[in-house]
Amino acid sequence: TAGNFKGQGQPFLVVNPKWLQHLEERCLSEDGHPVKVSEGENPAKVGLVLDWVYGSIVSTAEKSRDAAKKHLGSSPQNIEVVYGTFIQGLREQFLLQKKKKKAKTYLEEMVKSRKLNQELAEQVMEMQHLREARDESTCLTLEEGDLEGAPGGGQPENKLVSANPAEDLSDFLPDHIIFEMLKREELLTEAKLYGLIFEQENADKKLRLVKAQLRQAEPEFERLKQELEDLKTNPRSLQNGGPSNDGTFRSQAEMERHKAQLQDAAIEEQIAVQEAFRDQGSQLKTLFTKRQQLEVEMNQRDKETKQLSGWKHTIGNMSEKFGGLLEKRREEEKED
Repeated sequence: TAGNFKGQGQPFLVVNPKWLQHLEERCLSEDGHPVKVSEGENPAKVGLVLDWVYGSIVSTAEKSRDAAKKHLGSSPQNIEVVYGTFIQGLREQFLLQKKKKKAKTYLEEMVKSRKLNQELAEQVMEMQHLREARDESTCLTLEEGDLEGAPGGGQPENKLVSANPAEDLSDFLPDHIIFEMLKREELLTEAKLYGLIFEQENADKKLRLVKAQLRQAEPEFERLKQELEDLKTNPRSLQNGGPSNDGTFRSQAEMERHKAQLQDAAIEEQIAVQEAFRDQGSQLKTLFTKRQQLEVEMNQRDKETKQLSGWKHTIGNMSEKFGGLLEKRREEEKED
């Protein structure tokens, strides 16, 4: 805080003690960065106080706050606009928290499903080993007896293994395991769809931002292009201050030197505009490439979303019908 002493008119400066101590304990290193030094290296405790007072260094925190003030004050806003922006920010935060909560729920459900899937796989392996042992025992029993007189033309009556893969699968997997596999597939598909939709929304925001940057960059590119063409045909330095024979030069050599200086200035100006034009063109090309990449990714993601939506509908119907059949079978067993 700056001001004058009462009754004396002498200027003074009030500094935060912590900031003043911070300045006193530091000096500039060889590479120009502030470093903390010991008391022996800085006995007067001047440090960077004078550098800060005369503006050689600035506080990064104050600089950030000043930049924020300039940014906020660049366009005057009334209380209604500020309130509307605040409410919109709260809504976006609420939606984001809601999405994060749903994603966490999917993650927890998938972890539970993975554990259940491991348990079911162990059950299947135990059942497979048990049935293989029973099948071997049945085959040995049939070899000792009369195969022709056995029911089924030499095959065991209670057949657990078949050469037909479809028959073997339906006979081997219990109904509750098939149902859990369908439910797991439905959960994984739904979680994948949720992730794709979230990625699509983020990509759409990025695409809108890139398009806004393109709308700003294209006019500047055209302006630099026109300016470069004008400089090539009519350099401003030669046009505004070209040599003349009105007696302003004391000699021909002085006029030639002035002409050479103007030509050098025109060349430098043209080079500067050309570099700006090239940089703007490179930035524009990067934005076009980014926009094209985002559009391709969004189209691919949209196709994948449609395919997964159809598969989710199919697997959901299968799971619902299979669950209904299981429930109906349980009710029939209870009645019997």
